Amino acid sequence: FLRLDFLSEGMRTNFNDLIFVSIVVTITVIAWQIIRFLALRYEQSLESSDDQRKLSPVIITIQRLALSVVLIVAFSMLLTHFGLDISIIATILIIAAFVISFGAQDILSDILSGYLILIDQPFRVGDAIRVEELDKVGRVIDIGTRSTHIKTGDNREVIIPNSKIGQSSVVNYTYPDPRFRVETEIGVAYGTDIEEMRIVIEKAVRSVKGVLPDKPVDIYYLKFGDSARMVRVRWWIDTYRDEKRMLDKVNAALEHAIDEAGIELPNITYDLNVKKNE
Repeated sequence: FLRLDFLSEGMRTNFNDLIFVSIVVTITVIAWQIIRFLALRYEQSLESSDDQRKLSPVIITIQRLALSVVLIVAFSMLLTHFGLDISIIATILIIAAFVISFGAQDILSDILSGYLILIDQPFRVGDAIRVEELDKVGRVIDIGTRSTHIKTGDNREVIIPNSKIGQSSVVNYTYPDPRFRVETEIGVAYGTDIEEMRIVIEKAVRSVKGVLPDKPVDIYYLKFGDSARMVRVRWWIDTYRDEKRMLDKVNAALEHAIDEAGIELPNITYDLNVKKNE
């Protein structure tokens, strides 16, 4: 690196080695500072503190991976400079990584799925979701690197490995639109005026507080039943949490309105004929 003719060959070699090591260490430190700076700038560019909190584990992991790559490159350069064969060390590291990954593949799968959930954000903390693995709706209370915690309507906390969520279908009832559609079916007697029935039903549904006025009320004449015409009624509410309560209120309003309008709700009757053997 420098002209050091006044030194002995051994001292010149040692001095050059020292300078090379210093350069490699300096470049490594600068590379690490650049990585930290870029990660910090990205974190500061996130719009909300909630996003920063969710993506913080991902950013930290990427930083560590980047640092690991920088250190491996620097270590390899030093070994090569000093004439050491890195192929043996690389082989040992590859074998060790394979053994560790094979033994901990479930853990690694959970962690990878956790990071994908944090990055892709199919759901967030506070969202109401239905996971195929759970088969019921629950509220997300925590998204960890290995598992997701969900609290169900009966106040149970269910912990599901992230890899299971990654392999299951997930229904999000909150994001991106929390509004929820509810439906019920009723039967009206044959001979009922269909158009009059539609007017009565829509008026009754819209009279219930909590039914969204800017969304449609759908009324479908479904089929001919054994003793009634089957009608399906759909309306919209603010959130899925009100589904049972609003179903109760709308059903009560429908029954009252239909009764007031004189529309007959048929009762199923059966004729029983008993034949006596003589």
